[in-house]
Amino acid sequence: MAERHGQCACGAVTFTADITAEHLGACHCTTCRRMNGGPFIVVEAHGLTYPADAPLGVYNSSEWADRTYCQKCGTSLAYRLKGQDMAFVGAYTFDPPLDMPLKGEVFIDEKPADYSFADDTQKITGPELFAMMQGQG
Repeated sequence: MAERHGQCACGAVTFTADITAEHLGACHCTTCRRMNGGPFIVVEAHGLTYPADAPLGVYNSSEWADRTYCQKCGTSLAYRLKGQDMAFVGAYTFDPPLDMPLKGEVFIDEKPADYSFADDTQKITGPELFAMMQGQG
């Protein structure tokens, strides 16, 4: 694991996270696309921490996860699994930027037809992802 630091666009929210993956992923779910204006490109991380005084907003997006964002500039920061030390952090919020290939896409069944990534990636539908997650429980 490599400890990395990042921040929102205005710098009001900083964070530290341990990067556990060697690649990036993209989520095409409706919520990610609405919150980010497009797919949310992320990296898996553990130990995600924010300063106690950061203007961090938390959106309770489902019974199993929440999303964090800066209350000042609105930058979408992470998708966090509740009750677990796992988060998917916005890949381009790190300093320096992550230099990793995009290898996977989830909720491919919700992806609009008007965009595609150039590289070949593993593509997983929402139902397939939920089945995989239930198999880990």
